Amino acid sequence: MSARAQQILESHRGYATVLGSGLAEQRHRVVMTDSWRVAGQSLRARTVLSMLNARLNLGECLSLAAVLVVGFVLIDHNAPTVGGATTAMLLVLRLLGPVNQLLLVIDTLQSALASLSRMIGSSRLRSARRMSQRRPRAPPYGSTRSRSVTARGHGCSTTSPSTSPPVSA
Repeated sequence: MSARAQQILESHRGYATVLGSGLAEQRHRVVMTDSWRVAGQSLRARTVLSMLNARLNLGECLSLAAVLVVGFVLIDHNAPTVGGATTAMLLVLRLLGPVNQLLLVIDTLQSALASLSRMIGSSRLRSARRMSQRRPRAPPYGSTRSRSVTARGHGCSTTSPSTSPPVSA
C-alpha cells in the first residue's frame, strides 16, 4: 500500500517533469500495478476474515447442537428439567458471544497497531533527519581541546582552530 501511495505522490508532485520526460504511461502502469496489488491484498484479508467468521459460527453452532442433544438425552432420562436445559443453552450462548466479539475485534486492533507503528516510524524518521541536519557543536571558547593549526607553503600561510589533538610527525 505504501508503494502505491509513494508512486501516486511522486507522480503528482512531479507532474510537469513526468509529462515533459514522456513517463506518463510508465508511471500510470506502475500505479495501476501497485493498485491491483493492494486490491488483491485487501481481498485476501477479507477472505481470511470471512473464513474466521464462518469457523466461529460453525463452532458456535456445534457447541449449541451438543448442548441441545445432551439436554434432550438428559430430559428423556428425567435427569434435569426443561428449564435447566434451556438455562444451559442460554449460558453457552452468553459465554460464546464475548469470545466471538473479541476474535472479531482483533482485526481492528491489528490495523490500529500497524497504523501506530507507521506513525511512530515516520516520526523517528523525521527526528533522525533533523538530527543529521544539525551541525556539531564546537567546544566552548578557552577549552583545553581547542588548538590552532597553521599551514605554510608556496608563499602563503593560514591558521584555523581545530578540535582534534595535534598530530606529531
